[in-house]
Amino acid sequence: MGRVFIHPSVRRSLRFGLRAAALVLVLGPAGCAVGVGGGDNSVAGRQGKFVDSTVEGLEFNAGGLIGTTDETGRFFYDSGTPVTFYVGDIVVGTGPGAALMTPLSLVEAAVDETNGTVTNIVRFLLTIDDDRDPDNGIQISDAVRAAARGLSIDFTFPPSTFAGNNNLALGTLSAATQVGGATVSELTAQEHLRVTLLALLAGTYGGDYTGDDAGTWSIEIDTEGNVTASSVSTVTADAFSMTGSVESNGHGLTFSVTSGPKFDGAISSNGVVTGRWQRLLPGDFGGGTTAFGDFTGFRES
Repeated sequence: MGRVFIHPSVRRSLRFGLRAAALVLVLGPAGCAVGVGGGDNSVAGRQGKFVDSTVEGLEFNAGGLIGTTDETGRFFYDSGTPVTFYVGDIVVGTGPGAALMTPLSLVEAAVDETNGTVTNIVRFLLTIDDDRDPDNGIQISDAVRAAARGLSIDFTFPPSTFAGNNNLALGTLSAATQVGGATVSELTAQEHLRVTLLALLAGTYGGDYTGDDAGTWSIEIDTEGNVTASSVSTVTADAFSMTGSVESNGHGLTFSVTSGPKFDGAISSNGVVTGRWQRLLPGDFGGGTTAFGDFTGFRES
């Protein structure tokens, strides 16, 4: 259950930037506190989820929508409004509001889990998890948020010096958890986020391919990033079963079969698949030509 805290910067914004008479504070679903400035107070269509495992107890400020994430990682935001996440007075990061946000969302230049700042954010969250077991979600307790008042952490240090340069704050927060312990390592954090991101990608996708041939394709991605795929030509009726892989950020999607087509593309954050395909067609006397084109599709489940 989230506990309401209005960050000092938010207090100033409310005091100087908004008409006090128009403001009310209402308790949203699952205990998330939401600041409302008049108009349509419904937030049902503006729910997001913060995931590094699900993160409960992470404070957020989305331009007047404020509160703490619940046990599913849920927060509220207005379309087009940045969301800033806090623990006490520690600013974890800010990113464009979206239905799904991860530590990658908080670092503009980040490509995957190996980004140094992203790695440090994950180390921080894993270190302050109340029971140090991210498999059941990350729970940030009232005690940890209270201990974080008056503290700051610089997440931009290289991972090799992050723990040492923020030793006092990290030690104070770890001591406020049920389990305690040293700051989680760089490699542990990166592997944890990689597994989390691949699990988010897992599912079924399908669509069409066009160009020198045309047809349909479908893929199934498992939680380790392995791809099983199939394609069927609507022109020649050729059908293929393929295998491949995808990177944790959705890039590097590839699936192919020997003596058949090869698909190379990417999956966007909203489940849209785009890419190019090619196939060497047999010819006389060992020669051949290459057919190629584009493929597109969407997440189905």
